Amino acid sequence: VQLIAASSTGGDTIFLEDYITSSTTLLPEVEFTADKKVICTGDEVIFTDQTAYMPIQWEWEFEPSNVSYINGTNQYSQNPVVIFNENIAYTVKLTSWNLNGSAELIKTNMIYAGGYVPYYKETFETETFKAEDWTIENPDNDITWENYEVGGTIPGLKAFGIDLYNYLLFDERDRFISPPFNLENMSSATLSFQYAYAQRYPDYTDSLLVYISDDCGTSWTKVFLGGENGSGNFATHELSDGFWPVVTDDWCMSGWGASCITVDLVNWVGKPNVKIAFESACFFGNPMFIDNVEISQFVDVDEFSKSDSDLLIFPNPTDGSFTVELESPEKYSQIDLVNHLGQLVYSTRLDGKNKTILIHPEKDWNTGIYFLKVSGMGDVITKKVILY
Repeated sequence: VQLIAASSTGGDTIFLEDYITSSTTLLPEVEFTADKKVICTGDEVIFTDQTAYMPIQWEWEFEPSNVSYINGTNQYSQNPVVIFNENIAYTVKLTSWNLNGSAELIKTNMIYAGGYVPYYKETFETETFKAEDWTIENPDNDITWENYEVGGTIPGLKAFGIDLYNYLLFDERDRFISPPFNLENMSSATLSFQYAYAQRYPDYTDSLLVYISDDCGTSWTKVFLGGENGSGNFATHELSDGFWPVVTDDWCMSGWGASCITVDLVNWVGKPNVKIAFESACFFGNPMFIDNVEISQFVDVDEFSKSDSDLLIFPNPTDGSFTVELESPEKYSQIDLVNHLGQLVYSTRLDGKNKTILIHPEKDWNTGIYFLKVSGMGDVITKKVILY
């Protein structure tokens, strides 16, 4: 390529050799993004094509196909705007063409319409925290909820909190709101979380309120209200001017004060588009923190197990592969894994020799609760496995 530039004062030329490469075989390299991946049913999602190598035509496909295109777009638009009409995880496929032919890209379970299907856990750690899933309501645009570095919790050094020590507006409310959850196929559900707080003044307390919504945040039901009365009924640390959690005893899991909080979600079981809001009420006290927010289906399987040492599963919960370890492998001949609907998703025969078995989840395994059953010689052990 040669470029010649000229003006009244002169000119210049630049020559670039091998600057453009043409091909009669190079196909599109398909890529695309979505502005939201976890949505309430009926929400719109904007898809953006990022295909390389001169695409000239596009076709979008969704599984299931129950979607609607809006804002003048359709399945052949480069950047469609789509509404998802079912409470399910949608798989998205994009086929792109250039002058040489076509290529495609499939993203399995890319869009969760109706919300995440529990088991769900948020630890707020930098590497895993999906900040785009959560929203903050900060009416006065002043101090509000944010991710802080703390001590005393597992697995890391992060927790979400609000600095009420330096917040000088009485009874100001700020909310930290979860992504939506789909509880349709659950027979029971619980919300649990850890928190840390110390009262600053003996006669006053900040408060933490928890709300649940089953219409994606249009209306809310209060399910928890916590405030300290001086007895350790809510605070996790004794009276302190300038509290900040450093060790485990500063939290609800251990030490002085209240235990951690569990909320029964039975009234919302069977519903999609369920959101949770954590609300702070300021009374010039100390910072307040929450961590390790979990939504799960409570299932007690201990009565089916002989002992913890007979069958070990780790890591559990897991976001990928997990290991099964048998104390006496010669006693067992079969491993079966079923989902919460009772459907068999994995089965394998055992040789009676190997103590450890590594199990790799298949692509079509959804997050949630599974039951692993080991059987043989009249013995059966069943334990819960949680994938997230």
